[in-house]
Amino acid sequence: MDFNAIVDSLFESKVGVASFHDSIFQACEISHSDEQLKVLFYELPLSIQRTAMDWGLSDTVFGDEVFMHVKGNNYVRS
Repeated sequence: MDFNAIVDSLFESKVGVASFHDSIFQACEISHSDEQLKVLFYELPLSIQRTAMDWGLSDTVFGDEVFMHVKGNNYVRS
C-alpha cells in the first residue's frame, strides 16, 4: 500500500479524525475541516506521521505529539 493510500485509510475513521482535530484545536484554538486536517497531517514530521500509521489517529501518543508539535511551532493558520 502506498503512503497516500495509508493516509486515506487513516482518515476513514471518524473517531480518529475527531481525535486529531481535538489535538490541533487544543494546541491552537482553531477548528479545521477534515480536508484541512489532511493537509496538516502531511505537514507533520515523518516521525509523528509514522506514529499515526502504526497506532491510528486516535492514539494518545500521536495526539500528544501533535499537540506538542503544533504548540511548539506557534501554529496559527485557519
